[in-house]
Amino acid sequence: MLFATASFLSAFLLFQMQLIVSKSILPWFGGSAAVWTTSMLVFQALLLAGYIYSHVISVRFSAIGQARIHFVLLSMAFLIVLALSLRWPSAITPGASWKPQPGGDPTREVIAIIVVAAGFLFLFSPPPHRCCSGGLRV
Repeated sequence: MLFATASFLSAFLLFQMQLIVSKSILPWFGGSAAVWTTSMLVFQALLLAGYIYSHVISVRFSAIGQARIHFVLLSMAFLIVLALSLRWPSAITPGASWKPQPGGDPTREVIAIIVVAAGFLFLFSPPPHRCCSGGLRV
């Protein structure tokens, strides 16, 4: 039950972060469907990369090696969130300096904002549930 609760809470919070970041930058780019689609594509690509990371780390490293690597990556994510929370209104909503210039294609800017705001957290938060659950008997 604890594993199921932790997995549900982890997934719920990650997808809430996806909505918060996307909704905060949507007005900057005029609220077009292309911005929302690009945002969802980036988050899904990050999720896929997280699954790939989880698979690679669980196949190639021992449990202790997995814990060490994951600890370092989560520490980096924490430091990034800490640094962003000092510069932005919150850790995952970008500041006004990230607003786009008028005219032009917003795709690159949307990708850059999402990767900086949520990339590390979205990429490295779920894998402990994915890679470490194989030995559990549920």
